[in-house]
Amino acid sequence: MRLCLVGPRIAASASKYHVRYLLLTSTRYEQKLVKEKNSKEDKKKKKKSKKSKSECKEDTPAVTEHAKKPGNEELNRLVLALKDEPAYTYLNVIQIESAVSKFVEMYKKIIAASPYLSSYQKLVEDKAKLKLDSVPALSRYMVKFAAELKTIDLLNKDPVLKKVETYETLFDENDINPIFPAISTDDVELLKKALEANVEKVEKSSQENTTNNIASIKRVSSWPPPIPEIKNAAIRARVFTHQSLVKNQNFLTEKDKLNSYNERLEFLGDAALYFAVTRIIYTEFPHFDEGQLTELRTQLVNNERLKKFSVAYGLKEELKCSNDLLSGAADTRRKRKMEADVFEAYIGGLVEDNPDNHGEVIENWLESLMNPTIQESITSIIRLQQPEITTPDTKDQLLMGYATLGLCFKVVKDQTPTDPIIVVECLIADGTVLGVGKGTNVKMAGVNAAENVMANIPLIEEYADKKRDATLQSDSSPSQNQDRKSPN
Repeated sequence: MRLCLVGPRIAASASKYHVRYLLLTSTRYEQKLVKEKNSKEDKKKKKKSKKSKSECKEDTPAVTEHAKKPGNEELNRLVLALKDEPAYTYLNVIQIESAVSKFVEMYKKIIAASPYLSSYQKLVEDKAKLKLDSVPALSRYMVKFAAELKTIDLLNKDPVLKKVETYETLFDENDINPIFPAISTDDVELLKKALEANVEKVEKSSQENTTNNIASIKRVSSWPPPIPEIKNAAIRARVFTHQSLVKNQNFLTEKDKLNSYNERLEFLGDAALYFAVTRIIYTEFPHFDEGQLTELRTQLVNNERLKKFSVAYGLKEELKCSNDLLSGAADTRRKRKMEADVFEAYIGGLVEDNPDNHGEVIENWLESLMNPTIQESITSIIRLQQPEITTPDTKDQLLMGYATLGLCFKVVKDQTPTDPIIVVECLIADGTVLGVGKGTNVKMAGVNAAENVMANIPLIEEYADKKRDATLQSDSSPSQNQDRKSPN
């Protein structure tokens, strides 16, 4: 009986444990399936993540290893911001200057015209005291904005705004450190790192920066000689900027305009050119008098000659000016002068770029540049004043030999800055011109005029005979004979 009862109990117990075992096994199996499923999903996510990262590399700027480290979120943000940073093109620079000029001007007007915030609050509290035409402004933000700005300025609460009015006086073109106190040295270094990290940044303004292409022009011969280099980029930019490019930039002060184009450099270069050429020919031709030196210098530095030098170096191609000035319809004479002017401006740029040691550099260069022209010019100058052809005795001989004619010499054309030749006429008492002479001084021009007269002896003898006949007729007139016969 007991055995019968024990058997079913064991069976029931065994069945109970079997169910538990099955349940446990089933649970573990389900957990395993879930784990495997999760594992597969994780792999898919990782694969998808890698794919998205590779796609991002194509669309976003690369970030340095330093930037990927935790704690460099700010650097990452700056890298992304610099991606769309505008380049310093000429048009963009003009827009910046115009906007900043207007901003400073308007800020000063706000500070001068606006009441303080306390006064603004009183106005709002008692609008009845205001004139009707002023009340609507209180419903807009601008007046309150201005009042807060002026209050900040009065209380010195914002050092950045305080620098707005004085920024121009604090500016130094050779100092690259920030003027606004809110920008620290660490900030600047962080920006530099971000700029270096932004490997997709393209220097769009490189073609706008004036490089000294002139100094590297390839030449097939020894002439023209290499032009000295202007190392200071700011001076070089002024050399090649014509007044027409900045005359309409009304946001600039007159002083800023003067320092933006090349006319002052042209003035300086003109003086340096004259001095250098004078020294060159004074040293090279010790036997030339001042007239010969003046004529030779004039031939070397006239506009037509300077234009040829300018064309030889391609200076016109570097010149920035309004389009209509160099167009085909523009005045040819004006274009020639512009080409000569930029040559003088370049010399002025050399002086300003190297104020202490420019003299020798400019003289050596100009001597090589002008040597062919000098050789061409001196032949005609020497021919004009050969002492063996025109001697001072000729004039004295003429005056003594034909004293009865009342000869005189008159200067009819004097020297000018562009023409050193003097013209002298030889005349008789009644104003008749017998001969004309030219020279680079009055003395030699007079001698040449005398030589011209003496070369035509029959003509001067004809006038001398007429003078003698007139004298004889005067001596034999009836009135004179009657006077001789009258008693004393």
